[in-house]
Amino acid sequence: MGVSKSTHRSQRQRFKGVALLMSLTVVLLLSVALMKTFEKRSVEVAQLGHNLDRFQAENLSRSGLKLILVAIKQAGLVTFNTYLDQIKQMGFPVGDGTVTILEVTPIDYRFDLNRVIRRYDDLRIQVFKNMVNMSKEGSNEFNYLSGESTHEALSAIIDWTDSNDMDDTVFHFSAEQYPQAEPGYKVKNTGFDRLSELNLLPAFQSLGFTRDYLEANFRVVTGTDSTLSEYIDVNLTRLPDIERVLRRYEDMDKYANLFERRDEILDLIQKTREEAGNNSSSGFKESTTPFPAKNFGRTWSQELETKGIRLTKDEVNLKLFQHFTEHLFVHYQINVGTVTLNIRSMIKVGYRDLQKSLDIQELKIVWFRIS
Repeated sequence: MGVSKSTHRSQRQRFKGVALLMSLTVVLLLSVALMKTFEKRSVEVAQLGHNLDRFQAENLSRSGLKLILVAIKQAGLVTFNTYLDQIKQMGFPVGDGTVTILEVTPIDYRFDLNRVIRRYDDLRIQVFKNMVNMSKEGSNEFNYLSGESTHEALSAIIDWTDSNDMDDTVFHFSAEQYPQAEPGYKVKNTGFDRLSELNLLPAFQSLGFTRDYLEANFRVVTGTDSTLSEYIDVNLTRLPDIERVLRRYEDMDKYANLFERRDEILDLIQKTREEAGNNSSSGFKESTTPFPAKNFGRTWSQELETKGIRLTKDEVNLKLFQHFTEHLFVHYQINVGTVTLNIRSMIKVGYRDLQKSLDIQELKIVWFRIS
């Protein structure tokens, strides 16, 4: 019996339906493949653009610092500091990006980790202990720390920075046995290059200092010819920072007068700065130096004596205050396209004549870090 025409017709339709389904499937598979290819290409293009922006930003980072240093040198530190709040709100063009200044501050008052303690009666021991106590005030953690914990941390610092690899003759702690750490490592026996190295010291880790506290209170200076200890630049250091530095000298006989009268000292500095201020809403103008270089020691002593704070014969107290800055901390951002880089740097300041003028002769980059 033969196959009817209707049967042939239904078979042809079925074959056409299968072919159409197969065609649609192929088109769908090709579409998915193309979409993935385009997506991959888009990601690659975006990644390439991001890498290009970062490459340009990193190349411009030093140009941004040079721009800041030129502005500081031309304006002078006092004038630049006077208008810093306005300057921080501006974005300055540099190449294909912009540089935004976040902070320019003196850091000579910060505890220098590379100055080795060689005597048990060194005043820096008590200063460090007070700094630990000040840090604990803002945290409920690490309240179990004792004075021995402070000595143990200082012992670890001495071990780390002792270039002669000598035994610690000031403190006698063995907890900082670095080979026993995980992973083990050897003592560096040279000065710290950066604050982050402190995280390698088990004894120092136990103090629980936050990263912000480390950056605000400690510094690392290597390869400097400076013979000065920590001191406060009364022209530039922020008043909260001065108050914090003076608090470090609590329970220290030689500095008792400064600690007890710190509020009056802060009032004197603020008043002198206000009198020397020369702000103008019509534009930037040169600002006078609150405490001029010439006869600074004599003038400062007389100003303190009017407050009833007699320090004329006490060189230890007077050296805590100075009229200049030797090291600056500079923090700024570079923005290129979608990339923002944070740059931190320490600058060494050289003057033409420190006793007569605060004109800047040289600004030298001590270290420079990108994050």
